[in-house]
Amino acid sequence: MLSIVYTPASFLEVIMEFVDIFDTDVPAKVLAEHCSRSKPGADKISYKSFKTHFPQEIGEIKTRISNNKYKFTRFEIMLKAKKHYKLPRLIFKSSIRDRLVAKLMSEYLYQYYDERGYSPTKTRDGVLSIIHGAINEQLSSGNFKYNYFLRLDISNYFDSINRQLLISQLEKDGLDEHFIFLIKKLFYTMDLSIDVPNGKGVPQGISVSSILAERYLKELDEKYCSSFFKGFVCFIRYVDDILILTSDENTHNYIRKETIFNLQSTYGLVINPDKISEGDLNKDSVDFLGTSINGRNICISAAQLARVKAQLDELFMWYRRVSKTRNHPLYAKKDRALKALTERLNLLITGYIYQNPAKDKKGRYGWIQTSLPRQIDNIDSLKILDRYVSCLIHTHIQDIEQRKIIFQNCKSFFMAFCKSKFTENEDGYILDREKVSQNKDVMYEITCNLSVVDLKYGLGDQYNKKLFEDSVGESLYRHFCKSLYIANRDLTTDILYW
Repeated sequence: MLSIVYTPASFLEVIMEFVDIFDTDVPAKVLAEHCSRSKPGADKISYKSFKTHFPQEIGEIKTRISNNKYKFTRFEIMLKAKKHYKLPRLIFKSSIRDRLVAKLMSEYLYQYYDERGYSPTKTRDGVLSIIHGAINEQLSSGNFKYNYFLRLDISNYFDSINRQLLISQLEKDGLDEHFIFLIKKLFYTMDLSIDVPNGKGVPQGISVSSILAERYLKELDEKYCSSFFKGFVCFIRYVDDILILTSDENTHNYIRKETIFNLQSTYGLVINPDKISEGDLNKDSVDFLGTSINGRNICISAAQLARVKAQLDELFMWYRRVSKTRNHPLYAKKDRALKALTERLNLLITGYIYQNPAKDKKGRYGWIQTSLPRQIDNIDSLKILDRYVSCLIHTHIQDIEQRKIIFQNCKSFFMAFCKSKFTENEDGYILDREKVSQNKDVMYEITCNLSVVDLKYGLGDQYNKKLFEDSVGESLYRHFCKSLYIANRDLTTDILYW
């Protein structure tokens, strides 16, 4: 969240205080952290241009919202690939102006509900901590009160939300009338942006949508977390994934029937039948948020391990293609290709951290840093991944000397997890973007290694290094940050543009 401190009486007051903070207390780059790196939207106004005319822009936004005349610019649509046999997810991309308004809306919602004792955002670690606490309580007391589990998955959750029901919920909560008007305009613009609108759903990719989706099932969460079900039912939901732990078979059958009925009849949601799993918690295990949970511990799920292994396979296949293709720019530069492989491999294993000024804390990228829960009890799977990396090195790198070099420089999944969880990376085992940026030579070397497939960054010659250092501003640092971000994105996801 942005570093804005206020007590909102209305949405207009948020904008007034936002203007004051922007002009006096907090630098513009901190406030605009969430949109400064983004490309222009459909209106083609860049962040640089928007920042130049910021006082006029914010004044116009304030006037339009106060008169209920603000209109969102038509969204651009990106396709985010999921699995090969599934349709891609629609991601909506807004203009810089709309991105700013949406961020203010999410700030307003977050603060509004937080003051009333409801947290509109959940973290993966926070959700798993609840499960971890319930399991540890059973083990310490010897009283296994949760013996059955039920896992449900809501199909196309964001696209299936009933807008009229959501708006009535927001009005019931007493939200500002200008905010309700903006929500309606947001939905209207979403329908304009797609070819076949169905009148349902919230736009994925817009910052306020995640909080709206969380609010939509607030009553369901409160019902099963009430004192009436305490001791018999442990209800955990993370966006569209639901895990319910129950005490006995009768309670399990009742909760299963009622939960599915409520989701379908009250909220108009559809449960994915292929992802319903249930069983005895003391005998079976259930996959939830990348972990495998049973009555005694939490470990990494088999699906999560398979995903990481596939990413490792793809990385080593890239190196093999480079070393076998004669017309490839790196064919004659084996050392440079090996350095590129090592750098990308370490980035995949450890991820990287950086100082996030907008949140005044460390930001994190990578599987170990963001997707691997800190609550896992069994970390033998990490040692299995380390052995898998060793096998890939022996399989794809035939030269003995090159094999020794990569073994000397390659990092470990097990060590990266331990450093991240127990020591907070005190010895710098995990790449810290800000610490590395203090050494130009190291920063340049990493930039070239990560960007080696892109010839505009060069292959490590001194001429390109001089270009970096002679450029206006912190050119080398910008390329360094960009190469880290792009390399991490390429190792984890794929986005197609319309």
